[in-house]
Amino acid sequence: MLPCTEFHLEIPSVRFYLIVGSVETNASGWGIGLAASMVGITLSYKLDLPTAPLIVVSLSVAFFLLLILRIGRMQRTESSMNADPSKTEGETGI
Repeated sequence: MLPCTEFHLEIPSVRFYLIVGSVETNASGWGIGLAASMVGITLSYKLDLPTAPLIVVSLSVAFFLLLILRIGRMQRTESSMNADPSKTEGETGI
């Protein structure tokens, strides 16, 4: 059994939802979870530290990085929607 099984089941799904915004498929979430877990296992081996805490830390770091990216993307979308539609790029107004 994997350590911290509840994190392996829930965090990748939440991460995928942050990226795509829908829950039709969890393939990307599981891929991100697998990659973050492998980073934790590799760091555990290289640094000679306990495996389970490093897996949890790597999953959490991936989650917060994607959350920051999602917030930034939402802010860019909102700012582009609030821009004056009469002054679009490339138009001189002549």
